[in-house]
Amino acid sequence: MVTKPSSLSYSTRASLIDAVSRGFSYPVSDFYTDLVSGEFVDSLRQECGISDQQSSLVSVLSELESGIKKIIYDRTRENLESEYIELFEHNHKQSPIHLYGGLYQRSEGGRLEILQRLTRVYRDNGLDMEEGSEHADHLTVVLEFLAFLYRQRVQLASEDNESGLKQIQTDIRTTINELGWTKKLEGELVARQGHPFYLPLSKLLQVLLAQQDE
Repeated sequence: MVTKPSSLSYSTRASLIDAVSRGFSYPVSDFYTDLVSGEFVDSLRQECGISDQQSSLVSVLSELESGIKKIIYDRTRENLESEYIELFEHNHKQSPIHLYGGLYQRSEGGRLEILQRLTRVYRDNGLDMEEGSEHADHLTVVLEFLAFLYRQRVQLASEDNESGLKQIQTDIRTTINELGWTKKLEGELVARQGHPFYLPLSKLLQVLLAQQDE
């Protein structure tokens, strides 16, 4: 059960969600370097401004940091890349743990309907899917969109745009609901004896999605 932390600012939420999105992306060289240097976790802690009232964040960040130390100790970047592929993309022994929300959600029109709906939502907000990018229902894409919405909310609040704030708040709630399937993702990781990095990263995501409106 996720303990709901005290509220983080929307700009902080955006930065943290961006970091989770980066964490669930394919582990390129720059990302592994940030893991090894400690920059990834340090930036998370700085963004959070950890306090005693945010015990859930303290706990999950400590677990994440311990997992990263384990990876640094006994895994090269190539090892982490192989594990990412086996976990989330191609696995000859068992089905991968999908990062595509449309494969978890039930829709009368199937995954195609979900992809079309998400693409339309992105375009309505002035965002187009880049050629060669992940599909619209990929976890990293939806998280990037949520971070975008958080930043839009900050901008609208600075402009005292009440009507815009109401709409963006609705979009934020809808997008968080869209990510409800990520609880199954965490369950899948637990069922496979977890992973020192991706399991606590998924727990961090749940803590962030449980944030309450200010």
